Amino acid sequence: MQIISFLLAAVGVCYFTIDYGRFPWVAIVLALSFGIYGLLKKKMNFNSIAALAVETTLIMPAALIYMTYLGSTSSSVFFSDSLFTGLLLISTGIFTLLPLYFFGLASVRVPLHLLGFFQYIAPTLTLLIGVFIYNEVFTLAHAVCFGFI
Repeated sequence: MQIISFLLAAVGVCYFTIDYGRFPWVAIVLALSFGIYGLLKKKMNFNSIAALAVETTLIMPAALIYMTYLGSTSSSVFFSDSLFTGLLLISTGIFTLLPLYFFGLASVRVPLHLLGFFQYIAPTLTLLIGVFIYNEVFTLAHAVCFGFI
């Protein structure tokens, strides 16, 4: 069943790629990175807090370099806008941390194929909001690709 589901998803991606006219590098890299991230979380079997600590430590140098660059070019809203904006930006860390924490808890308890399926809930809801609320374009190619996936 896993092979069949993989092949169906591959057919959908191939169909959309052909309709699109060029290889969708960004979409493929994002899909692979999320898949690899889920697999690593599952195989490393860290508790959620330890996993978040490792992830944060690994990404921190790049974030600090980028924040320093933005601050030196006066492009940073964090350093130049209101205190309220700064507090809102800081609070985004909490709202990012909680889903990552719960994902870490789930990744060691839930089978990987089910975890992958659950990761399609947010993009599916985003698609529905885009199409039905924001009137985004949804072509036949989108429908075929989405149906296969």
